[in-house]
Amino acid sequence: MLRAVITESRWSQRARAGPWAVLWLALLLGAAPGTADAADPAPGAVAGTVVRAGDGAAVPYANVSDTTRRFTAITDEHGRFLLAGLPPGRITLHVRSLGSPPLIETVELAPGDTLRRTYRLAFVAHEQLLKLRDSLTAIGAWPPTLDRDLHQHMREALDVRVFRLDPGRPEFDAPADPERRIGPWPIVSEAGRPERPAVEALIRTLRDSELYRSNIEGAIKLCGGFSPGIDVRFTNLGVPVDLLLCFTCGEFAIWQGGHPRQAGDFERRGADFVRFAKRMFPRDPAIKKLGVQARKRSR
Repeated sequence: MLRAVITESRWSQRARAGPWAVLWLALLLGAAPGTADAADPAPGAVAGTVVRAGDGAAVPYANVSDTTRRFTAITDEHGRFLLAGLPPGRITLHVRSLGSPPLIETVELAPGDTLRRTYRLAFVAHEQLLKLRDSLTAIGAWPPTLDRDLHQHMREALDVRVFRLDPGRPEFDAPADPERRIGPWPIVSEAGRPERPAVEALIRTLRDSELYRSNIEGAIKLCGGFSPGIDVRFTNLGVPVDLLLCFTCGEFAIWQGGHPRQAGDFERRGADFVRFAKRMFPRDPAIKKLGVQARKRSR
C-alpha cells in the first residue's frame, strides 16, 4: 500500500511539471533501446545422480558432459553431479563410467532452468569380465601393456619437461598450442627439468601400471579432466608424447601429437606417481596435500 502511494505521488509531480517534462521523458526512453531483449539468455543447468541400474547404488567419479566436452562434471561419492552454465536450447549429454556402456540423452533446456535427472548405468557383470579376461590371457592379450612405440619414444626422448595443468578452464575451441596447453587444458607452470634417473623410474612405473584395452575400457581417461594434474612431455625428433596424470581419480592418459593413445589407472603404483609429482612441485599446495597413496576411483 505504501509503495502504491509513493508511485502515485511521483507521477503527480511529473504531471504538474508540464508537457515539456513528458516530452523529455519520451525522448529519454526512445534513446535507450530495449536492453532486456538484447541481453543474452540466462544459462541453465542439469543436476542429478548417477546410479547402477541393478541395485541403485551410487556411481562415484562418473563423467557427465555435453557432446562438445565444453561442460563437464564428475559425480561425487554419492553419485551426485551439477552441470552448470549450459546454453539454453537442445543439448546432448554423455554419461560415462568404467565398466558400463556410455549413456546418451538429448534434452531441451529453457533459459535459467535446472533439469533434474537420474541416470542408471548398466555395468558388465563381474563374472563376464572375468571370462573375458581369461580368454584374452589365453591368447596372450592380457594384461594390456604399454604400447611398444610409445615406450621406445619415452626412453629415447632427449627433452623431458613437466607441466602443471589447470583443469578448471579447458579451452576446447582454442587452436593447438603445445607451449600453452595440453589438449584443451592450459599450462599454469613448469617445473625444473627432471633428472634422468627420475625419468627412467617414471617410465618403469608406467610400464608396470594397469593399462586399459581400447576395445573394452577405451583409450580416453574417463573423468575427462586432471585435478590436480601434471603433464610429463617426452619430445623426440620434434614429436611430443604427453603423459597426463590425474590424482583425483587415479587415472593417467597418454597423448601423442595431441590425440589420446592409451589410458590406465595407478593401481598398485599410485605412491610412485605421487612421489614424482611432489619431487617436481614441492611447493604446490594441491600437490603437497596428496597422500602416499593416489586416490583411486571406485569401480
